[in-house]
Amino acid sequence: MAGRTSYREPRPVLLLLGLLLSGLGATVKLYGGLRYESRAVLVDGITCIANLAAGAIVLWGVTQSRRPPDLDHPYGHERLVYTGILFLVLAYAFSAGLATGVLFYSGSHYRVRAESAVYALLGSTIYAVSVLVSRYSGSGGESYAFFTFSEVLEGIVSAGAALGGAEISSLIDYIGAIGITLYIFYEIAEETGTLVKLLSDAAEPALVRRVKRELENLGFKVEWVRLRPSVPGRYIGDALVKAQGIPPDIADLLIDELAENLKKEENIELTVHIDYNTA
Repeated sequence: MAGRTSYREPRPVLLLLGLLLSGLGATVKLYGGLRYESRAVLVDGITCIANLAAGAIVLWGVTQSRRPPDLDHPYGHERLVYTGILFLVLAYAFSAGLATGVLFYSGSHYRVRAESAVYALLGSTIYAVSVLVSRYSGSGGESYAFFTFSEVLEGIVSAGAALGGAEISSLIDYIGAIGITLYIFYEIAEETGTLVKLLSDAAEPALVRRVKRELENLGFKVEWVRLRPSVPGRYIGDALVKAQGIPPDIADLLIDELAENLKKEENIELTVHIDYNTA
């Protein structure tokens, strides 16, 4: 259905490669900011560390999410991929505080060297490759690629600010650092909203209506349908229907076939309870 996020089998090896590239990009940016005294590039590097830490948790969550169902997790462990978003919020909150401290204690008058811009661009190029690799690492990795793309944009901004700071005034570099810090707070708000939405178990009304319609088309009277997202693009749920004169063996056959099609076509694991009492 349009607008739905499809679930893709995680590929931890590709995500690990993406993380290694992110670590290299973060190292390059931090070195450039510290060695050549650009506050914008330094703050950019601080956000990279937060991104890398969150990515490591994403990798852990992706690995754990592939475990089969057990007594404690009868529906499986897929929702553990959300741990990356939670840790991302915490890591970015820490980096926002650290970046604010750097700006507060350093002041806006210092000597910026143009080489810092080169390191910012080099780090962003490495991050761009990391994003491409992570995109193909399946669910969980795609989320990491999405929020890692911001490191590419931040690198471009910090490079421009550092170059302006070196050629014109350190105030330009300082303003760039402030802008990146404010963006960190924006990311914290955005990712918190995403986490709240994912944990609220909000199902798509159109999808619920479709399942209800499919059951009605088979001749059942639908009492209710309940769906909840397991992970983006995959749902679990149940329904209660009345057979309305349909023989039990035929009803069971119809429900089994529908459940199989929903699982294959829509990633919905639906349990249907049949009430044969039509009185």
